[in-house]
Amino acid sequence: MNKNFRKWLDLAVRLRDQLPDASGLACPHCGAESVDYQYVGNIGTRIGFLDVWCGKCLTGIHLSRVEAPQTVELLSFDCSLDVISARIPEFRQISP
Repeated sequence: MNKNFRKWLDLAVRLRDQLPDASGLACPHCGAESVDYQYVGNIGTRIGFLDVWCGKCLTGIHLSRVEAPQTVELLSFDCSLDVISARIPEFRQISP
């Protein structure tokens, strides 16, 4: 597994443990405390994907088949791409 992917995966676990607050999490790539996230999925099952990224260096991770906790906002698969694009920036995805 890519060492950088592992760092982002570890960050996603720490994020999950402190949801809905992402403050204080440092980007594994640049060190900035600018980490943000968004769940997108099925409103009924709350299963979908999670994007986690750094707002400073625009590096991040995309995780599929995750369950969104009840405590976080979940964008529906049915919402427009404009809505999703307005919330999730284009970022460089770290691959496994």
